[in-house]
Amino acid sequence: YVYKKTQYQIKIENSEKQYRLVSENVSDVIWVFEIISRKFLYVSPSIYKLIEKTPDEVMKGTIEDILTLKSFQYMEKVLPGRIMEFQSGIKKDYVDELENIHKSGKIIFVEIISNYKLSEETGNIEVYGITRDITERKLADEKLRENEERYRLLFEHNPAPMLVYERNSLKML
Repeated sequence: YVYKKTQYQIKIENSEKQYRLVSENVSDVIWVFEIISRKFLYVSPSIYKLIEKTPDEVMKGTIEDILTLKSFQYMEKVLPGRIMEFQSGIKKDYVDELENIHKSGKIIFVEIISNYKLSEETGNIEVYGITRDITERKLADEKLRENEERYRLLFEHNPAPMLVYERNSLKML
């Protein structure tokens, strides 16, 4: 019996080490949010790389402390529908693009993938999520849109006729 218990404890300890290794070394932020208390129950250490706040700071604060007003209002709007879907048995992942507030005040664009679960301990609905920094992608997309718009306006408002063709074959594009 003592041997089996020791083997079981070793397996649990190894599992906990693997979990810590993953949760402490990924760049994405892993988190658990309880709906009824409107508090984070868990936030991975990678939150510090994202917004320069410790997991403890985030868990002691509110959701409003890390979301812009626009993103908070969006979540307030979609949350009731998602809760209703979950309560009616629909289980799915949700993908949202939101804005987080860095400790310095700058805006960080994030993609959040989340799903809803019922806590076995409390019976409360919890949201399990992963947050990824997409700031570079959003800024590149915006720059591309601006360039496309500038190019479109150049063609639309140029009084001289213009042709675009492939250099080697001279085919008009």
